[in-house]
Amino acid sequence: MKYVSLAFGWLWKNRAFFFVFSVSSLAFFIWMFPINDISNKFSSMISEVTRGQAYVHFESLELSFTPSPGVRTNGISVSMNGTEFKADSLTLSPSIASALLNLGSIYGAINQNPEANAKLAENLNFTADVRGLFSGDLQLSRSSGAATEDGESRSKIDLALEKMDMKKVSQWADLPVELGGSLSFESDLLVSMAMKAQPEGDYLLTMDRLNMPPSTVPTPLGPLSLPALSLSQVQLKGRWVGESFIIEEGQFGKSGEPLFGRIKGQMGLRIEPVRGASFEPRFGSYNLNVDMTVAKSLKDQLAIAFIMLDNVQSDAGGGRSRYLFRAMGSSLTSGQPAQISRLTQF
Repeated sequence: MKYVSLAFGWLWKNRAFFFVFSVSSLAFFIWMFPINDISNKFSSMISEVTRGQAYVHFESLELSFTPSPGVRTNGISVSMNGTEFKADSLTLSPSIASALLNLGSIYGAINQNPEANAKLAENLNFTADVRGLFSGDLQLSRSSGAATEDGESRSKIDLALEKMDMKKVSQWADLPVELGGSLSFESDLLVSMAMKAQPEGDYLLTMDRLNMPPSTVPTPLGPLSLPALSLSQVQLKGRWVGESFIIEEGQFGKSGEPLFGRIKGQMGLRIEPVRGASFEPRFGSYNLNVDMTVAKSLKDQLAIAFIMLDNVQSDAGGGRSRYLFRAMGSSLTSGQPAQISRLTQF
């Protein structure tokens, strides 16, 4: 016991030396860290994991120590399936405990081992913070989640999109109508990274100051000319369970606007793997309850679109029409008209 006390006394007496030594060692490690090699390996690893479907380039890559240790990239651009999007920066912070448990996979991934890449994607816990993506921000975290009843492992994915420019999103997604406004989205999902089980969890989608310019969209009844339309807000809240995308609470517009109302129900939605490492949504049957009020001016401009809703129309006063109905069909993308039936209550 005497010698233990002497050893600790000596360490305490020389604490300044050990502090300077530790700081100097850490500074030397940071200075000598092969960050440029890691940068090239990281880009190659993403290409390998996605089987050539995604390519990442960034202007610079540096170590980051706040708010937690990780790496930070600046001027990032991603090319995927013929499209490209850019962001100002990406900060990736792995869980220290998770990184230590997966050192072998990390080493293998850096050396472009496909099996190590796949194992790392399923086991490494991390948080990612993307700034300047479509003029907004993205926060993503991954941790181990509850397995399915069949024992299939799943990841817990928490995702938040904040105030993204919908015009830029529309252009990137090549939507038939260029939308304006801001997009926000929150979800916590249990996801099988290989999509052997469908995602499950909650979501909240919000679009503020939604603007749609005059446009023409295809419909089962032929091309339909749409007038300019503005809604103060569109919000959908619900759950994704198995192959059912459930809207528990949905609202669009506010009282006094040309169009406002509520929506709830569900639709079939299945994510299926396709070529490479890509996934595509497959829409199934839907069953939606809709309660909306339309101003006469908007109804006159969309007269053709409201023909199929004549039997569910009622007078809302003030020159407005109310439509309370259920819409059912085999798929939103089938091109077949929905089956419309009147409801007495929402």
